[in-house]
Amino acid sequence: MFQLEGVKLKWALPGRITLRIDDLIGQQGLAESLESDVAEIDGVKQIKVDSDSGTVTLRYDRKRIWEPASVNALLATLKRHFPERDFRGFEDWALGGRKQ
Repeated sequence: MFQLEGVKLKWALPGRITLRIDDLIGQQGLAESLESDVAEIDGVKQIKVDSDSGTVTLRYDRKRIWEPASVNALLATLKRHFPERDFRGFEDWALGGRKQ
């Protein structure tokens, strides 16, 4: 798994991941924007973002989400929405997941 300051991995099951992102709490506009942007990424089946709890639940196609274009799109989206966060740990985990 990965570790990232301000982000806690709550669940990781094949095809589903739930994160708690501190920066989302109380930020409805950010939550809506993140949800909309991530929903467009190839391999994403469903995303639900809750600004009250700061949780992001992502359901994904296990084969398609690990394609380089999808990983890069997801990382770019996260970096755009959370520019102060360093997503290298997530990137390593995501790229490792592509090999599973």
